[in-house]
Amino acid sequence: KQPQQRWLSDTGLGSNHNVTVRQPFAFMEGPDFINHVPVIMGSNLHEGQLFVYGFLPVAATRAVYWSMIGLLFKLNAGRVLKQYATLAERVVVRDEAGRAVDYRPALAAILNDYMFRCPTWHAAQLISEASTLATPVYVYEFVHPTASPGWPVCTGLACHMSEIPYVFNLGDVIHTNYSANAINAVWPAELEPESGGSGSQTVAATDAGAATTAGTLGTISGGSVR
Repeated sequence: KQPQQRWLSDTGLGSNHNVTVRQPFAFMEGPDFINHVPVIMGSNLHEGQLFVYGFLPVAATRAVYWSMIGLLFKLNAGRVLKQYATLAERVVVRDEAGRAVDYRPALAAILNDYMFRCPTWHAAQLISEASTLATPVYVYEFVHPTASPGWPVCTGLACHMSEIPYVFNLGDVIHTNYSANAINAVWPAELEPESGGSGSQTVAATDAGAATTAGTLGTISGGSVR
């Protein structure tokens, strides 16, 4: 047996199970991929923050910023730097004299797009195009300010995994670590046809009576985003 076939046999997953060991995008772009179930997927506004600040605990100079982009994108590094030049100058940390001293916010934004936001939207588009009629695909971006224990750089941001208490309706965690009262089963309800979900729902939380955007669900249907 081939290694992947032995693995499937050892784990009890045989040919009668819907299991693939192919790269997800390669599989979804193939002619044999058809989706029959509703899908919800998304990312957070500041996914890259935790990874960049965890890898670079000290300020990143312009040289470090350019070097990191070079390592990630190689021959395309120049195009990436040009694409994000305006954003980088807007979010870079400056000293009292106005000199740029820390490009980690720019790195975090680029990493967020590269590893999370763009792949999520691309996957959603592929799944939508391969879905049967009236099978919805939901995409969200979680932007609600949170507190991530152990990661002060994420305080007030929507970092990696900060949406999980909302997805699984973990009220105690929400009350302890988030500046919200509660969100009760909004996302799962949107996937239930009998709930009358519109497919486009703004998820809101309140803090001391003030409305705060927690995230937005958008529908992809028929291969187009709306």
